[in-house]
Amino acid sequence: MHTIFNLVQNKKENREEISSRILKTVFEALLEVERDEFMKNKESQNKKNGYYSRLAKTLAGIFEIKVPRDRLGLFKSLILEIAKREKQNLDQLAFELYSKGMSDRDIGSALENVYG
Repeated sequence: MHTIFNLVQNKKENREEISSRILKTVFEALLEVERDEFMKNKESQNKKNGYYSRLAKTLAGIFEIKVPRDRLGLFKSLILEIAKREKQNLDQLAFELYSKGMSDRDIGSALENVYG
């Protein structure tokens, strides 16, 4: 795994690319720790079983992450559920603002001001 320091060394990348790579690295590390903790508390017959890919859409960009899994298919990431819920909340907010008469441009500008 790359360290955060190594990720920011490439001067040719713009801030969005660097932010996206850092977020990807941190997110994957959190998922790995979450699965490891899950596996400590479960049956001994269940084992780690690699990864599957999923696209992550964030304010830092869209990137592919490796989501860990287990053989019995019991591991469900709480981190992914929280991220999914936050995206749904953000989508609902944008819809409500639009239905109250805000333009797409105004909504985008407001979200940009809040989330950067």
